Amino acid sequence: MPKTSFLQVCKQRLEGLLWSLWSELGVPGWERRHQSWWIDPEALLLFTATVDPIDPRLREEAMVWCLQHRRFLSEARLKSLLGEPRFGESARYQPQLGRFLATVSMARSHGLGESHQPYPVRLRQRSGPGGLNRVAQLSLRIRTLLGVTAKAEVVRVFLDRSDETLTAADLVNEGVGYTKRATRDALEDLRMGGFAELEVSGNRKGYRFLGRRSFSELLAPEPVHFPKWRQLFAVLRGSLNLIEEIDRFRPSTRPVEIRRSFTALASQIRGAGLQPPALDAGSDAFEEFKAWVGELLESLASGSTDWTSRSR
Repeated sequence: MPKTSFLQVCKQRLEGLLWSLWSELGVPGWERRHQSWWIDPEALLLFTATVDPIDPRLREEAMVWCLQHRRFLSEARLKSLLGEPRFGESARYQPQLGRFLATVSMARSHGLGESHQPYPVRLRQRSGPGGLNRVAQLSLRIRTLLGVTAKAEVVRVFLDRSDETLTAADLVNEGVGYTKRATRDALEDLRMGGFAELEVSGNRKGYRFLGRRSFSELLAPEPVHFPKWRQLFAVLRGSLNLIEEIDRFRPSTRPVEIRRSFTALASQIRGAGLQPPALDAGSDAFEEFKAWVGELLESLASGSTDWTSRSR
């Protein structure tokens, strides 16, 4: 399959994935294939903003949703995600990110959006009761109770990893999106309230969540899959970049560039719970790369959970 056709196939599958994810969050859509998936709203927002070209209706519906739910979105998490070099790549995507953030009134995030013209968006009234009871809306549901705070993100991670003892550094690495100090303060608040206990081993101060059952019954009574969205979107972004640039490489150097790109993505691939392609020396690296990316996008777009690293 020529590179151009492969890129088109990937973009089609990617748009199918994004439509389903945004539909789960509440955007008007026809297909819902991720009913049991937790969705990271800030990560989805930023990744959607970098996909260009994209279905204009999808982009507008996503921005309208962001405006309607603005009070539940976290500026701190946006800044944290944009600060990760493999996720945001803000310099490369500054025009798209800036316009999107300016449109949804989040222009202060990482200095983006202040000098960009917003997209034209037609606001409309939300239909129906507008509840936040879906699995995908778990982050927003927790924030209605605990506010848009580090504490809300800590509780969300503990719903996934309640059988583990985690430090503030562990939670920062997990993607709570707040500083280590804010995360440590949130853990201490939970300990003081009797929702977590402190376990000290040497210099390691770990916390174990005690309220999983009651919190799960209240916030997440249904089974929840917790994909690693930060890492997944970083892998998808890096793969799309490679597809878009691959014709610039000479045939003799193309396998080297593909292997180099996947070496740079190695930690994100592992963090997402994926097995990287072999890309052995002497193999057809481009065909392996196409097969791996194509299967990943097809699996994600279909809502399959066979590959996911963790579920509750």
